Amino acid sequence: AYLNALLNDEIYIKPPATIHIMTGKILRLCKSLYSLKQVVQCWSNTLVKVLGQ
Repeated sequence: AYLNALLNDEIYIKPPATIHIMTGKILRLCKSLYSLKQVVQCWSNTLVKVLGQ
């Protein structure tokens, strides 16, 4: 469920070594990951929006 939540902040990560991208590139997350500190708050916000409709 947490993975369906949209992020409120812009978060950038280094790509894993298994993804072959040009060296020095970074990725911007569009959705939550379980390891993020914000994941519970993002999911709560998403749930409130959906149930409020």
